[in-house]
Amino acid sequence: DLGSTFVDRGFFGFHDSLAHKLQKFHNGNITFDEIFAWEARELKPRKYWPRVPSHIMHKLHFYNVPAKPAPNSDMNPWTLLKRLVRPEDYVVVKLDIDNNPVEIAFIKQLLASKQLQSIVDELFWENHVRGPMQWLGWGNLASLEGDIVTSHDSYQTFLRLRKTGIRAHSWV
Repeated sequence: DLGSTFVDRGFFGFHDSLAHKLQKFHNGNITFDEIFAWEARELKPRKYWPRVPSHIMHKLHFYNVPAKPAPNSDMNPWTLLKRLVRPEDYVVVKLDIDNNPVEIAFIKQLLASKQLQSIVDELFWENHVRGPMQWLGWGNLASLEGDIVTSHDSYQTFLRLRKTGIRAHSWV
């Protein structure tokens, strides 16, 4: 039984947003049985693993490769979740790759799959869009392309996600 599962795409080191999110859930009396994390940036194992708390180490499945949006890729987190998770498990996904086309591909796959919608309970997504937030750390996103590039597009996408039953949150 996986029980509670946390999936993180876009993970740099243990003392980053993953640790912060896990602590927030722990404060709400939710602990995760499994934690899956992907990080494209190469990390040195001898520096990385000593930073992982011992109570997390046995739960953490860390992939130091890019998460791949190809639908049937073994490095597509949705592929992994479909294989491992049941609808009665509690699954939280944090999506923050800082690559808008890849993030949008994952979101579209989630919106298109009833199976994924039945297993993802909560989603935290840092959706990079044009607007006031871009100047608070994201930089100039004027050349951003795609169909989810404005705040309005983002709000509509979060509404669609919520209508599927997923508690979808924007986060920065």
